[in-house]
Amino acid sequence: MKNLTRKIQTGLNIISYVVLLLNWVYVIKQFKHLPNIIPTHFDAYGTANGFGEKNTIWVLPIIATILTIMMSAVIKLPQKLQNRKAEQTVTPSNYFEKTAFTLSILKLNILLLFFYITYTSIREASQRTPSLGKYFIFVFLLAVLTPTFFLILQSFNLKKKTYPTT
Repeated sequence: MKNLTRKIQTGLNIISYVVLLLNWVYVIKQFKHLPNIIPTHFDAYGTANGFGEKNTIWVLPIIATILTIMMSAVIKLPQKLQNRKAEQTVTPSNYFEKTAFTLSILKLNILLLFFYITYTSIREASQRTPSLGKYFIFVFLLAVLTPTFFLILQSFNLKKKTYPTT
């Protein structure tokens, strides 16, 4: 089971990097076709309520890249995040494997959301009423909170098991 989890996690990480790369390629290819003013902020209903110069489109892939680097570092260096309470109640390797797997899912979800926002901003830049869609906020919350919720549930299940401490 551990090998399957690791393979899935590796696949999720590869897909994440491909989505990030596609985000950059899309912005690079579309930049010259953008109007001078593009949507830069959307309200809770997905309607654009902030506009800026077309150079601001670079902010989205830059933030996505920074988040990818940070989340990848957290996934690769779990020992740095180890806390004493977790050492006493669960095996650290099991706890961190589940955390790393959940973070891989979360990273992919966030990158997909950033790509969608970038795509929509570019696509709708020439329209008078750009919108992410009225359900975007719900999809966003679901994509971010679902993996977090499952990690919390898993951590409670792991804490029920006690292991001897060294």
